[in-house]
Amino acid sequence: MPVPHARPTPRRPRRRAMLAAGLLAVPAIAGCTVDPTSGTTTSPDASDAPHTGPMRIAVITHGDAGGFWSTVRRGAEDAAATLPEVTLDYQGSAGDARLQSEMINAAINQGADAIAVSAADPGAIGGALDRAEAAGIPLITLNSGAELAQTRAGIITHVGQSERAAGVAAGEALAEAGAATVLCIVHEQNNTGLQERCAGADEGLGGELVRVQVTGARDPGQTAREIGAAMDANDPDAVLTLDPDIASAAIREVNDRGGTLATFDLSPAVLDAVAAGRILFAVDQQPYLQGYLPVIFLELAVRNRNEVGAGGLVATGPALVTEENAGAVAALAEQGTR
Repeated sequence: MPVPHARPTPRRPRRRAMLAAGLLAVPAIAGCTVDPTSGTTTSPDASDAPHTGPMRIAVITHGDAGGFWSTVRRGAEDAAATLPEVTLDYQGSAGDARLQSEMINAAINQGADAIAVSAADPGAIGGALDRAEAAGIPLITLNSGAELAQTRAGIITHVGQSERAAGVAAGEALAEAGAATVLCIVHEQNNTGLQERCAGADEGLGGELVRVQVTGARDPGQTAREIGAAMDANDPDAVLTLDPDIASAAIREVNDRGGTLATFDLSPAVLDAVAAGRILFAVDQQPYLQGYLPVIFLELAVRNRNEVGAGGLVATGPALVTEENAGAVAALAEQGTR
């Protein structure tokens, strides 16, 4: 996501400077401290010792059990399986921000050593993130919430794509295909990432972009009817969906009306449709990496005090999957890794 125009001054550089100063002092004291009043040495505080033994990492997203989030989960599980003594707690709130906040709080109460979250609604989960930061629990955001890594000192980095940049790329590709009027289908309310995708597509298109709010994945039939009605009302050249399951719901409505369909994110059904020319392209942000990398990064942060990304973005996309490369990607999707 883009950097807001009026961003608070990041606290991270100051924290890193303080940490660096502390590390510079370590060789001089050789792992112990001297009491100036007695001249005796004492062991360092237990909290300064590296983490050893079992570790619990929680990955708590706003996702559901659909194709995209199943791939995220597969990535997280595969990463945890490579790490000795790591237990993974993966949960999705299916777009319920209040439930996601409760899940984060529960993970804190259950002794999570590190937490990765998607922050589609940062305000709704802000209190839970405050608790995690106060407890000194390392955090990473994934998929949504890139701006939080800039403003919260406890967040190491964001793993995902710039939604605005991805939207611009999609809008430019649609314009190149001849589209002047595009419907941007929003399937989740209050999801800042989806709004950024539409805003970017509007910028890249340079034509007319109409946002359409639909019911969403919980009722694909109703969502398809809503998209069809919006096409009848607006007569667009193209429809841009922001989720592969929404694309699958929309495909017949769009194709029957002679429109062009493009989407964000992949699923086996979407890849088949791209290869067959029924979907123009899919924007790939590599959800497998969005599950895999946070688990690896958090284990390193807890076990070895490594930090990745310098409080910025570890980009997993965007890239366009088109008819030309859909077959190669589909072979990997069958394995659950794309």
